[in-house]
Amino acid sequence: MADREEAGPPQLDSEKESLNKPADKVTDVEHVEDSVDTSCGYTATCKPKFLQRLANPTVYLVVISICSIMQGFAVNGINNVNISSYERRYLLSSRNSGLVASFYDIAAGITVLFVGYFGGTGHQPRFLGVGVASLGLGCFIMSMAHFTSPMYVPDGAKGLACDIEGSSSGANCAGSEDDAFLKNYLYVLLLDKL
Repeated sequence: MADREEAGPPQLDSEKESLNKPADKVTDVEHVEDSVDTSCGYTATCKPKFLQRLANPTVYLVVISICSIMQGFAVNGINNVNISSYERRYLLSSRNSGLVASFYDIAAGITVLFVGYFGGTGHQPRFLGVGVASLGLGCFIMSMAHFTSPMYVPDGAKGLACDIEGSSSGANCAGSEDDAFLKNYLYVLLLDKL
């Protein structure tokens, strides 16, 4: 009985052969780790040495967290708060302002198909950089709508309320003919959601 305990559990012939083979072959996990590009930079020619110390998971987590907070603030905060201002300022109907509010979700639904496919096979930090750049461009376009349109001067309470016949005291409820071009800013507001 003592001989059995010292000898250990019985081994199959295939186990003995695999234990005796030399470890000259690289395993699949090590091969995958070596082929992944983890350096910081945009292209193969643009990888400054001072950025390489930022190529670690902790920095990636901090950056992606900050980007998520900014994206949530821009999409769920600023956009939804400004809907009523868009209606008044750019003479939009409720239908068009609802389209502006939901266009981000429509564009995100289409984009997620491509990101879901290519995001799993590509360089994720690079995709994150492109996404943040497109978010910044969208925020810039949204702010340009306010800077390129003429100054908004509300007419007071009488300019915001209409009679049943469709006109307020002295002004057309739909806006004057001079302000009719403001309805074209709908396309600028939709463009910034892409």
